[in-house]
Amino acid sequence: MTPEQPHNFAGETAGAAAPNDAPRARVGRFVHSEGFRNAILAVIVVNAILLGINTDHGFHDRYGRLMAQFDLAVTAIFVCEISMKLYADRLKFFRDGWNVFDFLIVFASVLTIGSTGVAVLRVFRVLRVVRVLRVFRLFSVVKELRRVVEAFLNAIPGMSAIIAVLLLMFYVSAVITTDLFGREQPELFGSIGASFFTLFQVMTGDGWSEIVRLLDGNFPWAWLFFVPFITLTSFAVLNMFIAVIVDSLQREQVRAIETASADLRAGMTEVRETLEGEIGDVSADVQEIEDAEVIAARERAEIMASIAALREELREMRAGMAKRE
Repeated sequence: MTPEQPHNFAGETAGAAAPNDAPRARVGRFVHSEGFRNAILAVIVVNAILLGINTDHGFHDRYGRLMAQFDLAVTAIFVCEISMKLYADRLKFFRDGWNVFDFLIVFASVLTIGSTGVAVLRVFRVLRVVRVLRVFRLFSVVKELRRVVEAFLNAIPGMSAIIAVLLLMFYVSAVITTDLFGREQPELFGSIGASFFTLFQVMTGDGWSEIVRLLDGNFPWAWLFFVPFITLTSFAVLNMFIAVIVDSLQREQVRAIETASADLRAGMTEVRETLEGEIGDVSADVQEIEDAEVIAARERAEIMASIAALREELREMRAGMAKRE
């Protein structure tokens, strides 16, 4: 399950019009919530730790029955988790690779229940250990871990070329050592396969000096072959792996910085457009207020003129009445 699924599910369920989808939407929000996901991850981690502890024979002999009950409880929790996800997501559940993986592991765990006397079904107990791999979901949550994994995956094409060069060097060296040292040291160089294994041991630096000393009796010049071999494989080719991974990690960091910068620029542009829109609205409001004040002043002037005219008429009427008297 990807981190975006809870939001997608919420968006899908929010627009549901059917009343019968209300319980399904509530279940979906629950199983895709952060708290529920963290609780399932905690169960997975605890189960993984106990699986490792249970490999101790003394611990298994003492707490085997309790561990079997705990395993049954964990399986029940996983079954409830998968059932709620199937109820909430329906067929969309199988569109996600993690969901399919979880379903297969839980299905294998269910098959192991009550299979004590069935030797064939005991094979499925091994599949439960694979569920420990769900801890790798932390890669999708922690950005730094995800960045490292993406950098490693991006480095695979470059690493494949280095591996091809390394295999070619090993093959040529294996043929040479088998022809030169195979008769005197058949256990180390008696065949291509044995030479491959011995050369790999030499490349790792594990007892390569002892191997050379074994050949000193008949081949005192053997070091002339092994020293360049170690220099090329251990110090040159293997360091290329590190260089490719570091370069990929740097590119991933640059890409992350560029993405963050693009997001920041987009946010600044959005803020600027919003401010410009608000400033335009304020300017329009100010203009409306000024226009209203002009109209009010004009109306006030007209009213004052009307009042002045009424006063003049009233004064004339009073003057006329005074003359009549």
